[in-house]
Amino acid sequence: MKHRWMIPLTFLLLSACATQPQTETVTLYLVRHAETVSSEVNPDRPLNPQGLQRADWLGQYFSPLALDTLYSTNITRTLQTIAPTAKSKSLTVNHYNPRELEQFADELRQLSGPALVAGHSNTTPALLNALQRSSHYEQIDDAEHGLIFVVEMHEGEVQSVEIDRSEP
Repeated sequence: MKHRWMIPLTFLLLSACATQPQTETVTLYLVRHAETVSSEVNPDRPLNPQGLQRADWLGQYFSPLALDTLYSTNITRTLQTIAPTAKSKSLTVNHYNPRELEQFADELRQLSGPALVAGHSNTTPALLNALQRSSHYEQIDDAEHGLIFVVEMHEGEVQSVEIDRSEP
């Protein structure tokens, strides 16, 4: 009976371990906006019929996947690209400033659940670089609209990046 204090101490230590927050992997999905109407004079151009079809397809693609948060630049083509997913998930689209990607990457590192980010041919790879603190990714070709970057993060650090080239 000399060591009766060890039972409460052991219980206290075990319960402290049990209440520690569990770290989990967070998945980010990054997409470039879908195809747009041709217009050299309208920087805020909308999606063309093919782009609207791709946006609907993305809504179906993300339908079975868990998403807690949606982000888009405040540009018509990115908002139209993410709109079907927002509708199917009943989520509000949060806007981010594509000129402040380092700050946005810091915000994404703090997420505790999966998110979808709609961007542009230059901002999507730049955001990947900011998340990885690297310069690995280059601007996406103007003709490319079908890439889905699947970023696995653990404790705010990128663990892997896979590119899904699924098409409608």
